[in-house]
Amino acid sequence: MLERSEHSEREGGKLENTEWGSCATLVQVSYDDQDAVKKALTGSEVAVSTVSPFHMDVQKAVVPAAKAAGTQLFVPAEYGVRVTEGPNVAKKEVQGLLSQHNLPFVVFYTGLFAKFLPHFLGYHYDEGYMTVVGKGETAFSITSRTDAGRFVAHVLSTAPKSALEGAKLAFEVERLSPLQIRDLAETKLNKKIELRYVDLGENKKKLQHGLRGLPHDHLRGGPRRGRHGAGGGGHDRQVLPGLEPGQVRVLHCVSEWIKQKRSHQVRTGPMYSTSL
Repeated sequence: MLERSEHSEREGGKLENTEWGSCATLVQVSYDDQDAVKKALTGSEVAVSTVSPFHMDVQKAVVPAAKAAGTQLFVPAEYGVRVTEGPNVAKKEVQGLLSQHNLPFVVFYTGLFAKFLPHFLGYHYDEGYMTVVGKGETAFSITSRTDAGRFVAHVLSTAPKSALEGAKLAFEVERLSPLQIRDLAETKLNKKIELRYVDLGENKKKLQHGLRGLPHDHLRGGPRRGRHGAGGGGHDRQVLPGLEPGQVRVLHCVSEWIKQKRSHQVRTGPMYSTSL
């Protein structure tokens, strides 16, 4: 866990010479140890979870500890898309637990992280081909992890907590279809990228039966979310009038995707807490 508060110097748990400097404290705890988690979160107004999507269940042990610690606002590690069925059912369960404990929370939706597109969607740039479900014409929301962090930090540090309670904020850096991504990759790599099509119906059956398939339906998220991108981003900036997102070059995103040449190591990820 990474702690930050007005009094970040606490007894024990301080790791010197880290990239966080003197403004934060790193504390090693087991998520199953509610007393340790409670102690780590005590004194922090907001808890931000960034656990891996493969380990969302660990938040179920953190929520009651955060409530007991006096946390005023919780940010579950949802990000991604609004879909809460199938592989994403843990999102619904964590939200239900937060409501059960009367712990206010705010959810951020980013679409897919740009860095993970090759891993999740089968984009094999080195081998010269991309796997595409259906026609490849459906655009979906894409956000870099850096921009996601900037946005979340801006919201939590500028918007009143009362305005964030129960809010579900969707945003995106770019919205592209697989065909558009193919065109960008060909321009960047100066070579042809073959499209290998996967039948939409067959892919959906695989996902429904827990078999290995591409998360096409979870990217589209239904007609309404498809129209507004996977994150479902709107245009309401009333809560966040001061945010001016940095402009991200699409080709830079493609460069980031191309760098992913090996399997990603799955990690549980940290929790963050802060006093605003």
